Amino acid sequence: MSFCQPLYWLRFFTILS
Repeated sequence: MSFCQPLYWLRFFTILS
């Protein structure tokens, strides 16, 4: 898992929202 990619997590949370 790469935690150096905040954009990826941001997109993931945006989809969940």
